[in-house]
Amino acid sequence: MRNLIDLIIYNSLITESRGLGARQSGEEFVSTTDPEDKVYVKSVDFYPEDATAYETEEERNIELSRIVHSIPNAYVDLIGKFNKSQLAFGIAIFERPGDPTNLAFVKPFKVLHHDPSQNTWDNQKGIPGFNYNSKSAKKAQAGMTPQDILTTQQSNLNPDSIVAQIAAKFGDDSPLTGFARSIADGVKLPISFDAPEGMHFTAFRDYFCELLHPIALQTGNFNGNAGKAAMKFLGSDDFSNTTINFGKDKTEGLSDSILISPEGKKIKVSSKGAKGADASTTNLLNSINELGDSALTKKHVKIIDMIKKVSAAGQANAPLLMGIEYGIIKEEDANTIVGFKKMAQTTLPIALGMNLNPTIKKLITNRATKKPNNLNLYFHCIAAVAHEVADYINNNTKFSDAASEILNNGALIQVYTKASQSGDKWTVKSFDSIWPGTAVTGVKFSAGKTYYSTDIKGNFTFRILFNNATYVEPDQEPNDPGVTSPSDAEAAAPRKTRTEITPTKEPKKPPPESIAGRSRR
Repeated sequence: MRNLIDLIIYNSLITESRGLGARQSGEEFVSTTDPEDKVYVKSVDFYPEDATAYETEEERNIELSRIVHSIPNAYVDLIGKFNKSQLAFGIAIFERPGDPTNLAFVKPFKVLHHDPSQNTWDNQKGIPGFNYNSKSAKKAQAGMTPQDILTTQQSNLNPDSIVAQIAAKFGDDSPLTGFARSIADGVKLPISFDAPEGMHFTAFRDYFCELLHPIALQTGNFNGNAGKAAMKFLGSDDFSNTTINFGKDKTEGLSDSILISPEGKKIKVSSKGAKGADASTTNLLNSINELGDSALTKKHVKIIDMIKKVSAAGQANAPLLMGIEYGIIKEEDANTIVGFKKMAQTTLPIALGMNLNPTIKKLITNRATKKPNNLNLYFHCIAAVAHEVADYINNNTKFSDAASEILNNGALIQVYTKASQSGDKWTVKSFDSIWPGTAVTGVKFSAGKTYYSTDIKGNFTFRILFNNATYVEPDQEPNDPGVTSPSDAEAAAPRKTRTEITPTKEPKKPPPESIAGRSRR
């Protein structure tokens, strides 16, 4: 998704159909190439709000710019292209767990229907790279997620404030409220209660119990060795003096809630037995910092130095610097690639006909692209190097073992709900905790979600594998949901009509004009 850059309205149109206008906050969409990559609806709105369309293109463009710039920390994609008759638009905003970035999608419309669900925006094809997960939506629609329930306060919580919000949502007499009160009062598990009418058991087990896991840790109502983590990271053998955070400012990633001591020390709580998750360099560096100057960090000092180097280099420079270090390219190759940044779009045949050295030509050839007649040579070469760097690290270093051990020993407790249903009764048998973790069985270096032949969308990520899951590099290039290039005819035609949305902030670390010599500090 493009980071508040110009939305060029000659982008290709996509198929339209109804559906997205009926979606509710919290409903799940899943990546078309990676089933573990999930995003969740924050809002779907249509503009103008009080009319079927704006009166002029100028008014539409002004309002589009204003509204998009009001979305905090957003990556924005324009779906389709505006023409003179399309004087309205929809904006769908999504969030990804553990990521502070909002994903915003803008779709042109000619006119709007008074019923938003009738505005033709398809659930399955309307969001590039993602499909609506209707099965998950049934659970989300049950209203049992922490985001559904904690509507008045999400941070600095205690058991009573959580139970009060549960009661406000479901009523004082609800079996859910009664069960939550029992956990807050320290009543020992197992506990059985009447199944709430119209509620889904799986939604209760997988979502509602996320609210109760940190409470159970505070009251000691859990099995397992979470107390060892409390002693190591909080300096106490229990969690009773902590506060609970489910807030949207929770950016540590890989967790569903956080317990915070009066001194500001933190323990993350993961409430799901996930099959996979993505971590950033920040996530791993946080785990490394939590461990401090320990035997574990000394054991993996080379890998830790590599992670720090990638983080410090920034998203454009990291592939080049690591490519030099691992012998994939030389310094002069890196400077040649940086020079491509000033080039206009070209074609693959023209690029291969340029006076380039064999290394650069090999990079250009080996990197597949859907648009050989409309090539951004800078992004294309950066992506080629990034993917080779990721392959090298995964196949020739001890990164996976080191990162797995660091994450399993970090300030992250896994909590699982053991529960059953029988007739009209639900029974919660136990909340089981695990620390150090055992679930992380591999961490793979990945370029698949950030480096494309059309764009750079962030630094390298780390794919975390649970329970011996098999790793597949999520290279989305054949169905890249990022910048959609115009057709050859459109590319050749004069571009007279544009909708411009100027960036609101500078890139974090723009690439330098020359990086020669920076790999050997």
